[in-house]
Amino acid sequence: QMQKRAEALDFESAALLRDQIKRVERALERQRITSSKLEDQDVIGLARDESMAEIHVIFVRGGKVIGRKDFFFDQVAEISDEALCTGFIQQFYHKEVLVPREILIPFDLQETALLQQWLSSRRGGPVNLLWPRRGKKKDLVHLANENAENGISGQQKVRVGGEAELAMLQELLGLSKLPFRIEGYDISNIMGTSAVGSMVVFENGLPKKSDYRHFKIKTIEGANDFGMMAEVLSRRFRKKEGIKHPGEACLPDLILIDGGLGQLSSVSPVLEGYGLNAIDLIGLAKERGERDERVFFPNTPDPFVLPLGAPATHLLLRVRDEAHRFAVSHHRKVRSKAMFETPLQKVAGIGPVKRRALLKHFGSLTKIREASLSELTAAPSMNAKTARTVFEALHENG
Repeated sequence: QMQKRAEALDFESAALLRDQIKRVERALERQRITSSKLEDQDVIGLARDESMAEIHVIFVRGGKVIGRKDFFFDQVAEISDEALCTGFIQQFYHKEVLVPREILIPFDLQETALLQQWLSSRRGGPVNLLWPRRGKKKDLVHLANENAENGISGQQKVRVGGEAELAMLQELLGLSKLPFRIEGYDISNIMGTSAVGSMVVFENGLPKKSDYRHFKIKTIEGANDFGMMAEVLSRRFRKKEGIKHPGEACLPDLILIDGGLGQLSSVSPVLEGYGLNAIDLIGLAKERGERDERVFFPNTPDPFVLPLGAPATHLLLRVRDEAHRFAVSHHRKVRSKAMFETPLQKVAGIGPVKRRALLKHFGSLTKIREASLSELTAAPSMNAKTARTVFEALHENG
């Protein structure tokens, strides 16, 4: 049933059936794995295809399964099974608080002795890293491998479904290439104050939150959404070398702006200036009071009305809504921080300790502002130079 729903592009129903299958598998698995020896074990399974890999960990405590975790890796074609498994063990148990006495692995590792020594130091007691070749322990590893293979199969289905959705979007809008990576942008401000921009990223139709970015607007004053959007795009693409943020290393196949022709007209020259005008660029907006969503293209006066209920429409709305949510949530944080900032925080040379001492001594910011220069000088943690700096700064600010 799940496969038929997926083939019919009814991905929501297919996902519900997939979750039901997983619940049944977990119930069967808990009945299947028990031990009278009451061991504490982690069982690691690995499966992969050409570019993807899945590691599945089963947690056995007291001889019974208490849980499991799946870890998906993409673009790992050039990484060997051994390097992948060794690296996973190092990263996973560096973070995990509990290291069990025994860890079963799907194949032998060259660094087994070193890993055992490191794991034992993490646990505070001996840890055995075993590659079982027979018996119950081998069955456990086989089951973990099977679960990892099921995870890979599920990822392949998701990728096929995602590519179908992207292909429909490409055909619907006449895009130059399959929009595997979509970047969505939005601006949030109140009459130009505490303005921030957001960038969200969807790859293969799914959010990639590690590549999300916020931008605090620096060069635009007042309520100028067009200029703010241009600043955000300029800062996103201006770094050709020395990239620090992981998302900056990838160019999008499609840029989606929350807005219409005005926003597009401000952004198009930015992309041209960086030689990126070949990237597909669209705006998404709807007329006030209207239900239909419209896609705007640069230098094209008439928008394209998106068909209601189409998978491609849903994808664009998800990107736009996520960009809006991400911008608004950050704007609230910035605005809240600005509301609780005091003029003292803007005075050079006055750190948290001196601020607290002044507020404790005088009782309020108003009392500090009303204090004379000599009273400030006599306050705890102050000297003549610092007191004059505070006095002048507070009186300059009103």
